[in-house]
Amino acid sequence: MNTLKKHTIEALSLLPLVAAAAIAWPVSASAQGAKALEGTWEVIATIRDCASGNVIRPVARVITFAKGGTLSEYTAAGTEAMPVARAPGHGAWEYLGDASFTYSLKFMRLTAFGGQDGSIEETRLLNVNQSGDHFTADGVGFINLANGVRIPTCTTEEGWRLY
Repeated sequence: MNTLKKHTIEALSLLPLVAAAAIAWPVSASAQGAKALEGTWEVIATIRDCASGNVIRPVARVITFAKGGTLSEYTAAGTEAMPVARAPGHGAWEYLGDASFTYSLKFMRLTAFGGQDGSIEETRLLNVNQSGDHFTADGVGFINLANGVRIPTCTTEEGWRLY
């Protein structure tokens, strides 16, 4: 058997092992590009006073980053001391390169009777970790009250991939 044919047969016999390793090998977030963010994430947002940095409150939320750049967000943001009724958030996200993304969303604040009581707009800059299962983010938001008052907030977020 000639040497070339022998090496070809040896290489082909290793193909199933190489394919299995490629499937099992973790793909980094930067290698995944925009797909690194697609999916559903459990997120803890820590809302802070922008001037002092003091924590106002943490908020648990679920965000789904859909293929194509849209997002949906849900939370039960109210507390006993500060009940807030709100609608789900909707927005858009964008891949910036490597493992960096930005997103913006908006949701309506509701009165206790379900009428609109202003809105909240948020923008974040986030980075997905190497394994693609965790992100951290920083950003700003504006609480737009029905009376025209606009209150800035600063937020840090941490997210864990659910799906």
